[in-house]
Amino acid sequence: MKKKLENEIEMTDGEQTQNDLGKIRFRLLLSYFVLIAIAVLAVSFVTISTTYGVMKNKTSSLLLTLNMQIKLSITSYFDSMESASVLVFADEDNYLYDPTRETDEEEKERRLDDITDRLMEISLMRNYSDFGIVYRNGDYAGRISDGTVKLFGDQLFAQMEASIDDEKRQDGWTCGYENNFSRLYYVKRLNENALLVLSFYAMELEEAFEYSAGTEQVTVRVTDESGNVIFSSRSEENGKPLEENIRNSIGDYTSAAVVDEEYMHNISTSGGKWRVICTISMESLDKEFGTVRMKTAIAAVLTVILGVILGLLLSRGITEPLNNMVYGLSERAEYDLLTGIFNKMTFELYAEEMMDDPQLDGDVAYFLSDVDDFKKVNDICGHSAGDRVLRQYGKIIGDIFHKDVPGRIGGDEFAALIQIPKTENPYIYIGERIKNIQKRVAQIHEENAEIHVSIGVAFRGEEKLNLKDLYRNADRALYETKRRGKNGYTIYNKMGQEGEKA
Repeated sequence: MKKKLENEIEMTDGEQTQNDLGKIRFRLLLSYFVLIAIAVLAVSFVTISTTYGVMKNKTSSLLLTLNMQIKLSITSYFDSMESASVLVFADEDNYLYDPTRETDEEEKERRLDDITDRLMEISLMRNYSDFGIVYRNGDYAGRISDGTVKLFGDQLFAQMEASIDDEKRQDGWTCGYENNFSRLYYVKRLNENALLVLSFYAMELEEAFEYSAGTEQVTVRVTDESGNVIFSSRSEENGKPLEENIRNSIGDYTSAAVVDEEYMHNISTSGGKWRVICTISMESLDKEFGTVRMKTAIAAVLTVILGVILGLLLSRGITEPLNNMVYGLSERAEYDLLTGIFNKMTFELYAEEMMDDPQLDGDVAYFLSDVDDFKKVNDICGHSAGDRVLRQYGKIIGDIFHKDVPGRIGGDEFAALIQIPKTENPYIYIGERIKNIQKRVAQIHEENAEIHVSIGVAFRGEEKLNLKDLYRNADRALYETKRRGKNGYTIYNKMGQEGEKA
């Protein structure tokens, strides 16, 4: 009996110990999961907050890059429209004739018909709505549309003359008379009583815009000095005043980045009077980021449940989509949207890093080039053809200098900072690559236009020049190539004189 009682006591003590151990394990497990949960929540909060800040910065850089590209394209588009006015001055009969002083009505009618025929030939180069000469007495030659005549009536000459705001060039742009923003008008004085007037529909500005993946949620607007929308990627805004909340947010800024509770804006000015405004709503930014927050929360719960064993895998699941997002935004802000190589800001950043690298071995060369007579390519073949030329030349530069730092630093201006191995002859090393470039450029074909490039090269040498001075020397070499007839290259000499054209 005593033995049996002792056995029962031992069994009770064993069960109690197991119960105590179970409680300890439960408490340890609970404490462990609480600590894991706190750690995961803390890390998730920091990750989300940090990534959101980075995403805002990268989005701001993306808006800046997009704005710069659109401003460049619009300026080029306006220049190509104005270029036709030069052809009018090729014939004195076009710009010197003054019907207000003509006494013979038959002679005046004949002269106006002759001028009209010539203007119609010139206007075929572009899709103009109006292309003609208006005179102070109400006569006109060329194509002046019924819409323009109806809009301005007997105020046509006076209103066109009032739009001339460049006293030196005697020309100007105007839009919005009687709140009509459907057309943009370019005016150039031919003589005291004659004005060249050309116009195109504002909706055609869309041809000058360059969009890329990732910019679908960006609204692009072009406004006049009074804040009226001449063109918007949201067509319903065309011809209307800029929204009051946006107007209050951006104020009178002509070049700025503005962020408020509702929107993120980037503003620049084209042609001295048109404001280019790129806008993305903070709501769309938050909505896009909401997916990241949701996935992060799910990943955090799974991390708590699975514990240490799956911790590493889940941390990758959390950070990988966020890193991809940040990386994607970074790529959009770093690369030129048209050509796919570095834009000017990124090129200069990486170029300076290369030159400041203490482990840099060998010389460094600054390669600078542009497309010869690129404006003529746009005028003859059209804006889209010009874009194709830039895109193909950018690919050539990116391919040949893929181990170096290539970039597009201007409209048709490309550069590369090249590290020359210590074992190579710098002139031979650069010469071989330039010959390869010329060979591939010769294979670019655009109807009615031959494509050539001019190149200037400068070596850093023993003087250890900084990037600014190196660019200046390469620019001098490029200028020398242009001076000697273009379609070649010049290597800047250390003594300050350019070498021979190739």
